[in-house]
Amino acid sequence: MYVEINLALDRPSPQLADADNFREFKIAFDGARDDARARVAIAGIGQLVSPDHALVRVDALVALAGPRAADHGWRRNLDSMIGYAREHGWLDDTETMIRAHCEWTAEE
Repeated sequence: MYVEINLALDRPSPQLADADNFREFKIAFDGARDDARARVAIAGIGQLVSPDHALVRVDALVALAGPRAADHGWRRNLDSMIGYAREHGWLDDTETMIRAHCEWTAEE
């Protein structure tokens, strides 16, 4: 799964994409690279910790998933993804945020 944020919009908002893919997790920023704008866009779900990484709240992922999050199988898969992240040190100290690689795609 990944969080997509279109920085070209006046008010960029995170959207969950490929929500059933629990084998990879990232944030895809669409638009020209702008760290300040990205920090603002991600503030509601987490924080940008470097140009290449962010921390995303697990509860924000659940909220972005919408009705899909009510499915027990989906939640079980999310829990497995979080467990895998824990094993690799990709959770914050409180284990409420998961590390995501950031990809930047400049618009043509």
